[in-house]
Amino acid sequence: MEAYVLAMQGLGKPGRQFLRFWVSSRLNMKDVSLLPSYPEVVEEARSYIERTKYAFKVQPPPAIPLIKTLVPDAILNPPVKWWCSGAQFNVVEDLFVKYRYPPTDDHPGIRMIWNENACYTTCWHGYKFIEALRNPKIEFHLVIHPWFENDALFADLVLPALTDHEVADLVVSARSEIVGIAYHDKCIEPIGESKSDYEIHRMIAERLAKEFNKPELIEKFPDPEVILKEFYEKTLAFKKNGISWEEFKTKKKIMIYSHPTWEEWVEIKKKFGYDTYDSFMSKFYKAKSNLETPSGKIEYQSQLALKYAPTDNERPPVARWIEHDELPISTKRRKYPFIVCSNHPRYRFHSQGDEIIWLREIYKVRGPDGYLYEGVWIHPSDAEKLGIKDGDIIMIYNDYGSTLAGAIITERIIPGAISIDHGARVDMISVDDKIDRGGAIDLLMPTPTFKYMPGEEIRVPEQVCSGILVNIKKVDINELMSKYPEAFKRKMHPIIGPTTEIYLVT
Repeated sequence: MEAYVLAMQGLGKPGRQFLRFWVSSRLNMKDVSLLPSYPEVVEEARSYIERTKYAFKVQPPPAIPLIKTLVPDAILNPPVKWWCSGAQFNVVEDLFVKYRYPPTDDHPGIRMIWNENACYTTCWHGYKFIEALRNPKIEFHLVIHPWFENDALFADLVLPALTDHEVADLVVSARSEIVGIAYHDKCIEPIGESKSDYEIHRMIAERLAKEFNKPELIEKFPDPEVILKEFYEKTLAFKKNGISWEEFKTKKKIMIYSHPTWEEWVEIKKKFGYDTYDSFMSKFYKAKSNLETPSGKIEYQSQLALKYAPTDNERPPVARWIEHDELPISTKRRKYPFIVCSNHPRYRFHSQGDEIIWLREIYKVRGPDGYLYEGVWIHPSDAEKLGIKDGDIIMIYNDYGSTLAGAIITERIIPGAISIDHGARVDMISVDDKIDRGGAIDLLMPTPTFKYMPGEEIRVPEQVCSGILVNIKKVDINELMSKYPEAFKRKMHPIIGPTTEIYLVT
């Protein structure tokens, strides 16, 4: 709908434009950046951004693709069938390519999970993922992570990885319009038996090489210093500015690449065939060139959708409002009257940093049991109806499970809605009864299959992470303590809450 409105306003004219501030313009994969940059800097920045290798160039797709949001369904209810590869940027035709997992009926499916971020439970439909992890089909679940949290709680083996503070490495900036590179030493010695991700993979390769007599596996893991040096010597800091690796490393130089003057930028744009002072669209497309649609124009009615899926009610050829069950106007609202607004958190980065002591003291809500709960905003009128006061502990629940949170009564949220940031750490009171203490709201999210009949092809394998319907109620902590004594007897840090020690068996 936004595209329709922009087109009707004359997209490309002064004041009829759009900008993306979140991702660097270097990710547009055009010849030049949207803002003044040297082409060689743009090209180097793209090599820094690892995700461009799979987010943009997935044709042909992997031999056995599987979209991450469909992993639980692929384990619990195979086969799962869907449209599109799931790449963030791809050719439009990929939207109508059909995939399935397992790829054949006789394929064994997923038997092992190698997990290197341990945050699936706090990203989407966490309870469904936990159910999949506990399924007998999963013979082994390995987690490599610096902290014992979230997915790691359900692992067969956890290999402790280093944080950035415990390892020397190169640091690059490329997801903004400023491109730079620097070297940092390790700040502290590794804690406990933790090792770098590289070293963990090297040690695994060493064991495999010995077990299966494949010495070539070890050859792929040279000394880390060799890799860093080789990477650095491909950069402009070395090739253009002549700063040696030794000088760059020992003198702690920070290389920030410069930007062209306006006069240089005009010449660069001319060289690549772009108009210099023309409309905004010319930054994306060369003058008199077509858009990447069958007609070459902005299409109010998608020609590709008409060709491949003319009767698709979820993604029709002409965009329109689509009703679904997780709306305030749906019949489901009678049972679950509140809609969840789940934003990116202010005091952590997704699920990273939720254990930082001084931050938790700022934004968490201390309950009567001394536990620091994730905060949830509730409008005063809703709180009054339910007898909820500021600081009360409430349960947020739906058909998928529940989580606890500390009430923050505020007019900054509208009646009929609650706001709770995503990314809080999972702290299960009961896995079987699906009660979480940590405020991990994404545990309650549905999978993409919730809108489809069993076995039906999933046309939009989306990630659901906000906008769901729930109910809330005040809880009596003493009653929960009585019903789940083991969960509340666990040793807790007064601010962090659950720590590694409570899960260890010595």
